Amino acid sequence: MSRKYSLASIREVWLNAYLNGDAGWLDYLEAPCFIVVNGLTLVSKAEQIAFLERSRQKFQGGRNGDFSFTQTVHVTLERESWATVVGSFVSSRNGRQLSNCDFSEFWISTEGNWRIASLYLRDKSGAAET
Repeated sequence: MSRKYSLASIREVWLNAYLNGDAGWLDYLEAPCFIVVNGLTLVSKAEQIAFLERSRQKFQGGRNGDFSFTQTVHVTLERESWATVVGSFVSSRNGRQLSNCDFSEFWISTEGNWRIASLYLRDKSGAAET
């Protein structure tokens, strides 16, 4: 199947929207079944979008502080109708580490477009796992 945009380019747009809390782009790029699994916590697409909308109303000035995000993609496996991306990332604000996680993404191709179906996070510090 021919796609207008590559997985890498769609993933870059999604990651930017995810990091910046852009609910409109997330709603478009995430599959209806999208879920985030972070340790024992599950967050659906609807819950994620609702949280972002509430946060945007509460913090109208946007993100405060010097935010840094560095990721390393270890493996990308792309097939005709699905793909996985596995890696790790570190995020920090004002020089203080916020998270250090491994991640796994599962992408599906629908109607010639890539949509992310799930994001699995594992906090390497163990703080998120109880």
